[in-house]
Amino acid sequence: MEQLRFRVFGPTEVRVDGVVVPLRAKRLRALLTALLVEANRVVAPDALIDTLWAGDPPAGPEQALHTAFSRLRGALGPAAELIRTVPGGYLIEVADDQFDLAEFRALVEQGKDIDDLRERVRVLTKALDLWRDVPLAGGSAAESIQGRPWLLLERLRTMEKLNEARLALGEHAAVVPELTVLVKEYPLGERIWIHLMLALYRSGRQAEALAAYRELAAVLAEELGVEPATEVRALHQSILRGEVPAGQVAPAQPADDGWRTHWQLPMDISDFVGREQVVDEITTRLVNDGAMPVAVVSGPPGVGKSALSVHIGHRLRAHFPDGHWHVRLAGASSSPREPLDVLAELLGLAGLEPQAIPEELDPRAALLRSTLADRRVLLVLDDARDARQVLPLLPGTAGNAVLITSRNELTALAVSVGARGTRLAMLDPAEATTLLSGMLGTERVTAEPAAVNDLAEICGRLPLALRIAAGLLKSHPDKSIAEYAEELRTGDRLEGLAIGDEPDTAVAAAFALSYDSLKPPVRRLFALLGVIPGGDFTAPAAAALLECPAREAGRLLDSLVSVNLVQRERGRYRMHDLIRLYAAGRAEVEPEAGPAWQRLIGWYLRTADAAVDFAHRAHVRLTERLFDENPFTDAAQAGSWLEAEELNLIAVVERAADQGPHESAWQLADVLRQYCARRRRIGPWRRFAEAGARAAAAAGDRGGLGAMHHSLGVLNFSTGYHEKAIAEYTAGSQCYAEVGFGMGEAALVCNTGMANLEMGRLGRAVDHLSRGIEIFRALGRTDRLGPGLHSLSDVYRNLGELDNAMRAANESWEVSPDPFQQQISLINRGATYRLLGDLDNAELDLTQAITMVERPVVAAYYEVALLYADRGRPAEALEQAAISLEISRRDGLEWHEAVSLNVLGVACTLAGRYDEAVENHAAALDIAVRLKHHSTEAEARLGLAAAALARNDLSAALDHGHHVLSQAVELNLRIIEARASRLLAEAHCRSNNAVEAELHNARAAEVAAATGYLRAVRLAR
Repeated sequence: MEQLRFRVFGPTEVRVDGVVVPLRAKRLRALLTALLVEANRVVAPDALIDTLWAGDPPAGPEQALHTAFSRLRGALGPAAELIRTVPGGYLIEVADDQFDLAEFRALVEQGKDIDDLRERVRVLTKALDLWRDVPLAGGSAAESIQGRPWLLLERLRTMEKLNEARLALGEHAAVVPELTVLVKEYPLGERIWIHLMLALYRSGRQAEALAAYRELAAVLAEELGVEPATEVRALHQSILRGEVPAGQVAPAQPADDGWRTHWQLPMDISDFVGREQVVDEITTRLVNDGAMPVAVVSGPPGVGKSALSVHIGHRLRAHFPDGHWHVRLAGASSSPREPLDVLAELLGLAGLEPQAIPEELDPRAALLRSTLADRRVLLVLDDARDARQVLPLLPGTAGNAVLITSRNELTALAVSVGARGTRLAMLDPAEATTLLSGMLGTERVTAEPAAVNDLAEICGRLPLALRIAAGLLKSHPDKSIAEYAEELRTGDRLEGLAIGDEPDTAVAAAFALSYDSLKPPVRRLFALLGVIPGGDFTAPAAAALLECPAREAGRLLDSLVSVNLVQRERGRYRMHDLIRLYAAGRAEVEPEAGPAWQRLIGWYLRTADAAVDFAHRAHVRLTERLFDENPFTDAAQAGSWLEAEELNLIAVVERAADQGPHESAWQLADVLRQYCARRRRIGPWRRFAEAGARAAAAAGDRGGLGAMHHSLGVLNFSTGYHEKAIAEYTAGSQCYAEVGFGMGEAALVCNTGMANLEMGRLGRAVDHLSRGIEIFRALGRTDRLGPGLHSLSDVYRNLGELDNAMRAANESWEVSPDPFQQQISLINRGATYRLLGDLDNAELDLTQAITMVERPVVAAYYEVALLYADRGRPAEALEQAAISLEISRRDGLEWHEAVSLNVLGVACTLAGRYDEAVENHAAALDIAVRLKHHSTEAEARLGLAAAALARNDLSAALDHGHHVLSQAVELNLRIIEARASRLLAEAHCRSNNAVEAELHNARAAEVAAATGYLRAVRLAR
């Protein structure tokens, strides 16, 4: 098994068996970095999109993210298996010994438990040695440390622990240089200054230790408007007196002035998750404001306000050395605490005797402000009712800070004291999953990702409800999450999930009251809506459930909308997630649910088939026409329906694959194949086909299995996985042959030939394509010859049989039934004209190919680019090649990306931009080698040879040229053989090797005579 190692200390890096996996694309490195810093935790798509595109995502960001993941997995090789798509986002699973950040944290934890100081120093030094230069230092902002200051903070805390241990060992002089650098890097880090002052003093440098204190005091006064902390001032006094004990590492406590330091915060939640941005914002606010900061956290009950305030408070202990005071104000209760009583409590905390505390409110408030002057206390006021309750409790001077939680927003405080408010929302799906992982354990949660997602939605992603659910699961370790989620879904446990503080807000009870009050027809509809697996639905879908007219279903839906059990949004309907799950529970006990599900999937089948009939009906399809009358008026309306229903169609196919009816599952996937192919819906396409294959296999349906192999084959071919495509095509053609579907068999035999062409196996390609075309002819279906003839033309062009290539292109033009197929005929014919030297006709065909359809295939652009290059028009060649590269990357077409890079390299060489040419050809070579696409690999090497020759690097030109020539001869790539021979002739000529030059010129002339190939002007440069 390969040894994997990931690094984020320094530029992000992956090694397999000690060899670095090249990740040249910045976006791929940034994507991997974002996953690694959250290793073994789910990362939400939105967070990844923000990271990759820095707030300026492309159109269709989810598809772009999916494409990025496809490219990343392809680049990582065996390491790609560690990246998983899970509910709520994406996850990379790595062990500590595979990842430097995880290893660092493990060593730091180990060091905490070591009593022997020298061993602790050794372990912590080993941890810090893992840092190489600056962590996460990459070429883009997404890879830089500035985006994740918490990681530098971990390093800093570890360095502090190491320095404390070294000081305790007496290594005072040795640590001074390192500490001097650290205080420049972290000028506000008072713990580092303490260490530096001690090290200087113990090294006999008392004056420098005192100077260090003065420098710190000046920095704090200028940056924050505060004095050094009490412990720093105490150490300063000890150094002035020359009375620092010999073994002291931390400063001694100052003399007792009557002040009592209290640390009253409740215990921090060990598995606190999420809210990173909110925590950072409030922390910065409480620490950095010149005036006394007041922060208010508001939100509904159970959203985690109190837990957040405690979590922030614990993070700020070092900034408030005079104490953390925590007071529950009971604002949400029927008896909120009076400010007068709270003030007495706070003054008592400060050390005042009861008899010294005034009786009236205003004098008490003034005394608190006086007592807290020149102190640094964090005051956490939990569950405040209103501004009136809070205002008397506020300190009056900088250095202190107040953090308030409330169900109300307390806007009056913003007016009176400049308080800054933050309203908490529910956790996002990834945070909810992480919370459950922290309470239940990663192993238990990752074993049931779908069930975890269900449970999070049942709880409405409310932290309190999630914790209640997880607590109940922890008390039943033998119960699966799915089983527990099912109990909640049916209502057995929903009453145990209290969303608020009051017992009468149990979810199940609230929903049951609404459900029981419905009239019978409306109640029946509500229950049947529970069988819909998607997120939203329409009145016609509800009508299918009820077997009634859409207008009647719409009237019943309006009744549900009026009682807030259903929401209406722009002509579609949806339920709140908790209500939808409650409806699913009702459906489980509804006798009509089974027939309603059958009616629903039948409606989806007929409607989807009608929708694809306008522009996306496959020419070869096992599933017969399923509708009688088309409900759509035109292609635009049908396309809008397919787009709006895409997620629901996925959910329907997947549920039918798992629960039946199996035939409907694979048929719906078959119906949608061409839509997915034409619209480049790669992710949905894979889910349709894989679920359909499961369904056909479960039913033992060989025809259905053939249809799904067909779909998966086209999918893999479209995304550049040609070996996988060949395997799927072969299996599918066998299934089709068994059930007597000759059209399907012929199509897949041709498709196998096309895939072999893309792999550079030209002999196999000709065999399969010819056999498939003959099957079509035997069936009398010449109208289906187009795709096979397209590929046959391409094969002949690679073989140098240009007359045959032209003949196949012309016949495909004559038999192609639609503009999409005809454009490919023109591309093939134009490319053949170009090789024959007829550039005028080539330009006519290629220009028409680009303009005759709304979305031309990517090959049209790079063939036009090659034509412009042959005509000596580099600027236009560069423009068209750039377009083809953009489309290839946008749509995740890796092989086309490699071709586009090669063409861009050709244009760059022609334009004299040789470094760019080499970079593009090298990138194309990487992709071609990984995809095992030999002809593209040869083109890349030939491009590198041409760039070398253009810059007169004859040694490199000869090396690359001979490699290409051998490869072309081996693969019978005659045109490439001619081009390589011509290039070698030129290189030998420049090297004054006339004999070799003449031999290669003769070889090029021989190929040209046999093929009709006329070399391009650009090769003569």
